[in-house]
Amino acid sequence: AQGEYLPKAYLLEVIDAIEDAAKDSRIIGIYLKGNISHFEQDSGYPILHEVRKAIDEFKKTGKLVVSYFVDADVKEYFLGSAANKIVMNPLGQLSLKGLTF
Repeated sequence: AQGEYLPKAYLLEVIDAIEDAAKDSRIIGIYLKGNISHFEQDSGYPILHEVRKAIDEFKKTGKLVVSYFVDADVKEYFLGSAANKIVMNPLGQLSLKGLTF
C-alpha cells in the first residue's frame, strides 16, 4: 500500500537469504509479492538479473517459487517470471511496455 513502510533490502542480503533458504530444510519455497520499486527508487535490470539467477539456483533444489502480482510492469514481471507459478489479482494490471533505445 502507498505510504506503507517497506525496509530496504540490499542485493547481497537478498542473494544470501535466497541461498540460505535453499539450504534450509524447514523452508519449502519462496513467495514473491509486492513491488520492486519503493518511493521512486527502482532496481535496475543488472540487479534484477542477479536476483533472478539466485531464484533459478533455488529452484534447482526442487523447492517452489510463487509470484503474486496486483499491478506489475516489465521489471516486476521479469523477476516474477522466474517463479514456478504466477498468480495475479483479477483486478490487477500488467503493463508490458517495450524497451526503447
